[in-house]
Amino acid sequence: MAAILLIGLAVCLMPAPGSTTTFVVSFATETQRRVRPRSQSATRRPQRKPTSVYANFSHSTHVAKEKLTCATCHKFPSSNWKQVRKGDDAFPDVAEFPEHASCLGCHRQQFFARERPVPSICLNCHVKGTPADTSRYVFPSLGKPFLTTAKGENFVPEFRVAFPHEKHTDAAGCADCHKTHAKGSFNTRPLTHANCFTCHNQESELAPLPQNCDTCHKAPFADQRIVDFDQNKSEALGVDDWWTRTAARQRISAGAFRHEPHADLKCEQCHQVTTASSVNTKVRVPVKSCGGAEGCHITATADDGGILNYEIDERNKNAKFVCDKCHLSFGDKPIPASHLNAIPKKTEAVAERRAWAHARSKMFAVAFVETDYSQFKHDNSQHARLPCLLCHRRENNSAQPALPGKAAHAPCTGCHQQQFANAGSPICTICHTDVQNGKVKEFPPLRSFDVRFDHAKHSAAGAACATCHRRNRGGAGLSIPSRVNAHVTCYSCHTPNAQANGRSISSCSTCHQLGRFVRTSEQARAYRVGFSHSNHDASEKLNCVACHKVRAGLAQGRQVSAPLPLNHHAPAGASSCATCHNGRRAFGGDDFSVCKRCHEGSAWRF
Repeated sequence: MAAILLIGLAVCLMPAPGSTTTFVVSFATETQRRVRPRSQSATRRPQRKPTSVYANFSHSTHVAKEKLTCATCHKFPSSNWKQVRKGDDAFPDVAEFPEHASCLGCHRQQFFARERPVPSICLNCHVKGTPADTSRYVFPSLGKPFLTTAKGENFVPEFRVAFPHEKHTDAAGCADCHKTHAKGSFNTRPLTHANCFTCHNQESELAPLPQNCDTCHKAPFADQRIVDFDQNKSEALGVDDWWTRTAARQRISAGAFRHEPHADLKCEQCHQVTTASSVNTKVRVPVKSCGGAEGCHITATADDGGILNYEIDERNKNAKFVCDKCHLSFGDKPIPASHLNAIPKKTEAVAERRAWAHARSKMFAVAFVETDYSQFKHDNSQHARLPCLLCHRRENNSAQPALPGKAAHAPCTGCHQQQFANAGSPICTICHTDVQNGKVKEFPPLRSFDVRFDHAKHSAAGAACATCHRRNRGGAGLSIPSRVNAHVTCYSCHTPNAQANGRSISSCSTCHQLGRFVRTSEQARAYRVGFSHSNHDASEKLNCVACHKVRAGLAQGRQVSAPLPLNHHAPAGASSCATCHNGRRAFGGDDFSVCKRCHEGSAWRF
């Protein structure tokens, strides 16, 4: 069959008599038209665009190129924050990957791509991403739970945290964020938002608020620094956790420095907090801070005990000597001028030794003052800056406040781990009558806090006077809520997690502030002249606003006006008893000409 087809094709292509040349030319021309050089065909072929890799999420693409804000994807707080942060660690946070709706607006095609076993974009958040297994990776903001996973083991953050140390010198001490590591090589750094949200939370309204991610989290920048780190020698530092290993790899000087032998020194003696910056990597601890003429590490001569002096002398004797007291990889480099200039001259050393000894004696005098942990003080500088809800959490609407520390003494252990580790520490007596059986004291009375109340805000919110003020003393006067009864009244609106205008109104600080508690008296002057609220109510077609006016912006004792308890000598134009009791018998047939009608009691006389 194939042979027959070929013969037929040949017959069809045979030229007619006298047209052989024409056929050959035309056939050759057609062949040239169809068969082009390979290079020419390649130049005209459209270039294929590089395929984007959707399995690796890039913040820089979305922030720098697409100009998206953090709130486009991350909603604060995420819906799962109570599930992943339980107990006293349950603070509102972004603790989960964005929902699909945040991505579908731009990546619908990738979400429904025909890729097996799943579209590659799903692997950004999901471990497997199959209908049978939709589990997600642990979100990085959870800290240790994430870093202990396989994905967190070699995690490299896309952002640097910009922390202005100089802005926190008045509000916080170094120990609030940095604790000496168990093995001392480095001080710890906060792993999660917990430290930051202690002050920067919705209740305090202290900027930046938790939802302003980009205030602290900045895009990475070109960093050409040379670090003093050697992977082969890092084992000697005793570094065993990811966070500290990361810090070790970023050390630009003194990679072998250990904090625990220097516990008697204050942070400010080495670190200049006003110039410290988590972004500026060129700021270093000056080598001279390791000295002091009293003989720490830099002295006038090696005979005086200075290790810097000793290592410089050894290097001068032997060019191959490695300085390993402080450094890991810098030890075989040429000695920098800063080290040579840090060694004081003998004449300077004497004066420096005396000055340093005097300063050190002062420092130790302060350091050995015993701190009294047997009583809690709200006005302590470290306690006063903390939000009330950090310690006093309202799990229900009980009017009786509860002492903090139910969950393994958190959050107190966050700062007082050393004291709680000692069963005999006086800190236990703050809450316990008997430390051995754990018996807890009753909640103490209000002594170091005053109570504030804004009538104008409550009036604007529609609260009626009768919500708080009830008749007492036989109807003559009105009561003012106090003690636990005040909580019963206030908690009818101020329930746990209650908010007004986007701000929490469930915390103690909504009403209480540091100061001496002065109870408002219920003994008004009007009561001493026989006035009775029970005779001035709806039965007389009166309500509270007929006599009392709420005035905004005044001190608590002047927020609500009241008529003067005068009739005969009331100032003209002032609101007083005479405003109504003006001799015209405003309230029916009552006769107010009799003095005893208002002035009661055996002690009354002209």
